[in-house]
Amino acid sequence: MDHYGDLDLIVGDSEGSFSFFENLGGPFRAEFTKISGNSNPFSGMDTGSFSTPFLVDWDGNGDDDLYVGTADGEFIFFENGNDQDEDGIERCLSI
Repeated sequence: MDHYGDLDLIVGDSEGSFSFFENLGGPFRAEFTKISGNSNPFSGMDTGSFSTPFLVDWDGNGDDDLYVGTADGEFIFFENGNDQDEDGIERCLSI
């Protein structure tokens, strides 16, 4: 997520929101720190209930887009609309 070459973690919860944990360690020694409030790039996003996030470069432009499964069987697509320097994911499609 932060483009530093290590893996960060996004976790969905039963309320439909997301927690973000930034890896402050490295690719071979993870040290996850919870990022909260406005510093969390997923702050304020709500998908209903039991959000199940999956990050993938769906449009092939080099940044991660977000697919979310929900408790009612809906899949929601959020396209990452920003460049490589900042993450700004906007809701695009609900299928």
